[in-house]
Amino acid sequence: METKRIFVLLCLLSSSALVIASEPIAQSEPVSTKDAPIAKIEPSTPKAEEVVKITKSAKNGAVEPYVVIDAEKIIADTGLDKEPMKELKALQQKFQNEIQEIAGKVMKMEQELKAKASTLSPEALKEQQAQLEEEGQKVQLRLNRANNDLRAADMQAKAKIGQQLQQLAQETLVDKQGHKIVFERSGGIVALSKEVDKSAEITKLVKADMAKKAKEAEAKKKETQAKNGKAEVVAAKNGKAVAKNGGAAAKNGAAVKSEAVETTPVGGTL
Repeated sequence: METKRIFVLLCLLSSSALVIASEPIAQSEPVSTKDAPIAKIEPSTPKAEEVVKITKSAKNGAVEPYVVIDAEKIIADTGLDKEPMKELKALQQKFQNEIQEIAGKVMKMEQELKAKASTLSPEALKEQQAQLEEEGQKVQLRLNRANNDLRAADMQAKAKIGQQLQQLAQETLVDKQGHKIVFERSGGIVALSKEVDKSAEITKLVKADMAKKAKEAEAKKKETQAKNGKAEVVAAKNGKAVAKNGGAAAKNGAAVKSEAVETTPVGGTL
């Protein structure tokens, strides 16, 4: 499976190039939500200072009704696909290792059967050939299931990234800046002016969101390390205390033994 292809982000599109609309469009067909992903992504809400001022039309000063974002460029510029692709590759490697292991066992069975085929009766040979074929079918079924799982993970990764970009476009370009419709560049747009290309704004917001999450993850990591360090110190102190108590007990035992020897008369008991 070519994992790089998954982030072209066709998930932002349905049957048209429409991504976001602030209000219904007269005489337009409703966008189907039948196959819409159910996973919900809730990225951090952009801060006010991160939102670029409303774009004004050079002619009449009104807000541009239609703007465009280039999802593929945004993903390339931000590395938003880095972690999902890493997870997909790890999953792919896991499945590959599992399949190689069970396939290796089947190959070994086949080699063993070939080596002893001449010593088996026709009935026994037929029976073992049937077993070998059954094991081979199991390998194929596992391969099919692995491919299905990878495709499902592929679709989920697309949906998560698509929803994150879609939500940022809705919150920033439609709700805050007042644009009516946001199109995605790969939906068939041939050319556009710089005034309506909002890819840079969304890229900035994505980077800020990723930096914030990375900072939070690093802080949490340091906090966990600090807790683990304290636990190790306490464990070490407890270990020393146990060793000290053990040494004192041994010393006391030796003293008791010495006292017993000194009070026992020569020749045995009185």
